[in-house]
Amino acid sequence: MNYFGIKAVSAGFLLCTVGCGSVPVKNYDYTTEGSKEIMTYSAYVFDDNCASKPFNITMIEKPSNGTITIKQAPGTIGEDSELETGPNCAGKPVNAQEIFYSANEGFTGTDEFMFEITSAEIDDEVTRSKIVVNVE
Repeated sequence: MNYFGIKAVSAGFLLCTVGCGSVPVKNYDYTTEGSKEIMTYSAYVFDDNCASKPFNITMIEKPSNGTITIKQAPGTIGEDSELETGPNCAGKPVNAQEIFYSANEGFTGTDEFMFEITSAEIDDEVTRSKIVVNVE
């Protein structure tokens, strides 16, 4: 069996229940100053042996007033991550992908983007998230 984990950098999330299609959408809110790059999301997939598994991040909606960069990064399976029921892998190393947002120079206001994460290792499971960034 394989498991999906995320480590959101936000204080909380909501499950979208109206107008989101058949895939539930988790919403995350951030505040940043100017065009400073911020990490908004870190994701990984692992198996029963706590080994990393491959996955894809696909942008569904791009931000209107900024750019997205996806970076490979070493990660650690955390106890506070949003994990599906699985083995006790907390603290184990994992290959993660992190999503960074940078506002366009001079932009202030609200920007948003949506992406989904899929893995051939997890049968037909899709995780979709919407990020809202308040740029001050």
